[in-house]
Amino acid sequence: MKYYSTNKKAPEATLEKAVVKGLAEDRGLYMPEIIKALPESFFANIERMSFQEIAYTVADAFFGEDVDAESLKQIVYDTLQFDCPVVKVDENIYTLELFHGPTLAFKDVGARFMARLLQYFLKQGGEYVSSKQNSNSKSEVNVLVATSGDTGSAVANGFLGVDGIHVYVLYPKGNLIKIAKADGLETFYVPDGVGGRFSELCPVGLIAAAVCGIDIEELLAGAAYMDELCSEPDYRNNMAYMAAICETEAMKKGCNISVMMPYADSLKYIADWYAQLWAESLGKRTDNGGSVVHTGQTPVKALGVTDQHSHF
Repeated sequence: MKYYSTNKKAPEATLEKAVVKGLAEDRGLYMPEIIKALPESFFANIERMSFQEIAYTVADAFFGEDVDAESLKQIVYDTLQFDCPVVKVDENIYTLELFHGPTLAFKDVGARFMARLLQYFLKQGGEYVSSKQNSNSKSEVNVLVATSGDTGSAVANGFLGVDGIHVYVLYPKGNLIKIAKADGLETFYVPDGVGGRFSELCPVGLIAAAVCGIDIEELLAGAAYMDELCSEPDYRNNMAYMAAICETEAMKKGCNISVMMPYADSLKYIADWYAQLWAESLGKRTDNGGSVVHTGQTPVKALGVTDQHSHF
């Protein structure tokens, strides 16, 4: 089966490429070109099937063309060594609980499945799997995880014991940092008080950027230059100061939407980052005195000539 990008600007991909690359060249998510209908017999017998049997039947509809039946069944059964019960919430309302895995996070399911699917392609010697070999002439894959939430622990556990795959967690915090220190592992960190969305210029963000081929020395030099400009006490010569004044005055006048609209396609994802950064950082339920105020701007991202007429 082939997989297309949700942005529809990248070539179709095989399952192996979609698994290994994660994101398409146009930064879109991969989706299967078709979603096969499950047979009526499946639904007629579903109450008599185990959770793993149900999962394998569904997985076969998506991956059966690319992974042989025996291997796919082993991947599914090895992934789902725990139950995911359907619990009644209200009349005709049920919820599927995905937090019964080893790290008590819903990401256990996806992380464990991906690890074993990646191992399958590694053993097959696929086109997109790294050809790097260790001293025993075995192929290896290195997985970098940069996270400030529970993704790191779920991914680390999901890949645990999967031969040929090594996981490096760039932001070990909480229990992860305790394990790293106990085992004498080298870690990369985010300084205290710096949230994940501000971490681009700390060791965690920089090593990921370096792996992507970005010149991090030039990146830091540019950041230092902007820091100097934005430290100017005279607001008339400080673009950040001036922007803050304009945004504040706009809010006082009821203009509560902040638009980031780059005109170059290469800057499109700066607008995505800005929308998340702005809302998460400045949206507040209470003020410093504890009073409920629900204040903050609504960020809107747009792209130059594509959106200027629709927005304005």
